[in-house]
Amino acid sequence: MPSLSSKLSAEQKLKLILDSLEEKKAIAPEVMDLTGRTLVADYFVVTHGTSDVHIRALSDAVVEAMEEKGGPAGPAGRGLSRQLGAAGLR
Repeated sequence: MPSLSSKLSAEQKLKLILDSLEEKKAIAPEVMDLTGRTLVADYFVVTHGTSDVHIRALSDAVVEAMEEKGGPAGPAGRGLSRQLGAAGLR
């Protein structure tokens, strides 16, 4: 049975992600529109946090929002916090 997330359009998923980031006070989220450029994704979202804890909270918020809608947010989403955490450290 297809998940609810698979029924959401890419734009709806993007809004869900951006709303989650805004709720957790993400710093300067940017969206790269990849539509028609790759088969992997339609959008790529980059944002910043104030600390490793903040970055992990941003990642968790996105994963939880996607999980609530029945979407894929397993290991790939969880690994995101490590990638963002490394990028967010100075």
